[in-house]
Amino acid sequence: TPPPPPPPQHRATCSCAVPMASAPPAYSTSLWSICALTSAHLPVKTDEHEVDVFVDSHVALNEEKDKRVVLRLTTLRLVLLFSAPNAVLTHCLAPTSTPSSFPTAISLSLAHVKKVEAHGGGLRSTPKVTLSLGDHHAPLTVRCSSTAAQSSILSSLNSCIRSARETLRTRQARAASQRTSLSATHAGIGGLQRRQEAKFAAHTEALERGLSGSMEQLCTMAESLVSLAEEVAAARRREGLGNDDASSSSRSPLAEALASAGFVTSGSKATLGDEYLDELSRQLADWIVRSALPLHKGVMLVTDAFCVFNRARGAQAVSATDFRGACERFAALNLPVALHVYSSGVMVIRDAKLTTAKVNEQIAALLRDVGKITALQYATRASISLMIANENLHAAERAGVVCRDETIDAVTFYPNFFASLP
Repeated sequence: TPPPPPPPQHRATCSCAVPMASAPPAYSTSLWSICALTSAHLPVKTDEHEVDVFVDSHVALNEEKDKRVVLRLTTLRLVLLFSAPNAVLTHCLAPTSTPSSFPTAISLSLAHVKKVEAHGGGLRSTPKVTLSLGDHHAPLTVRCSSTAAQSSILSSLNSCIRSARETLRTRQARAASQRTSLSATHAGIGGLQRRQEAKFAAHTEALERGLSGSMEQLCTMAESLVSLAEEVAAARRREGLGNDDASSSSRSPLAEALASAGFVTSGSKATLGDEYLDELSRQLADWIVRSALPLHKGVMLVTDAFCVFNRARGAQAVSATDFRGACERFAALNLPVALHVYSSGVMVIRDAKLTTAKVNEQIAALLRDVGKITALQYATRASISLMIANENLHAAERAGVVCRDETIDAVTFYPNFFASLP
């Protein structure tokens, strides 16, 4: 007889399926990019309409509690400045883009920020601000040093995000209008008139929204107002109403107005604390290198720089004590400008490469060509202040480069041939 069939085998089954753990969202390397820095370690502007709004050098990111970074906000970007390696820096950039030298900075367009939330701030929790970048991107958590700092960062972030979104909408509308094909409603004299009326209405709305509110509203509308000012300036130049100096200037008309309103500043004693002078020194050096020294042949009096710099800051003027303290920090921060004090006590800010020895060489070369010179003639030839010219000549005399002859008419300086005798 055949053997009995084997008993049926029962496969164990589970009535409940265990879901697989979903991977946490990761940082998107496409949202972050390396930010170039100036010689004063300030971020290079990516847009001529970009304005600095806020800076805090006492923040930490995510779980890196003991590693402080500098957070900067502009009307378009969030910039993080790192002085040492950081886990956030590694996650935000592709492995091939991770920098090997410091300080370094990365930036994020504020148009990518979906939501900003504040957390903590109690007795046992660190005040934090969380930036949500979308469902598929890990949020960025900014750990603040105090509740006041959290409030400042939160309000500045909201203001800058509105500005970035307004800028994006403006540029998208401008691009869409440029792509609009020529149709019956846009053709002929009637179409031209309708386009001019629409442009005038848009300009009027921008002016009303930007100038009728607070300084925060003006900052938000900066892009639209600058575009309007540039269009007006271009129209004036076409009609021959603008002067040559205005047409050749590299700054837009409203950029000067924004500078007068204090937008060139990005920090105060309240937000920076003990590092206020360092930040002020970097801002001052960056401004001097870009705007002041090229117009003053590499050297200018501290008193002149103090007046012009405060004019640029507008509402947030710097005291004389803070300004001098910032100038004295140039050497310690290894900035491209230097504070020089003459023996008479006159102080000047000059290019760090323009040393006393180099100035003496320039004076000696000039005297070899002209034979003799007065302080007024030297100031005219070198295009510098008369006071600086007089101090340079007397310093050259003390170094044995020149000698002087005092008469009733003037004090004349000659080459010092005695120094070349054997």
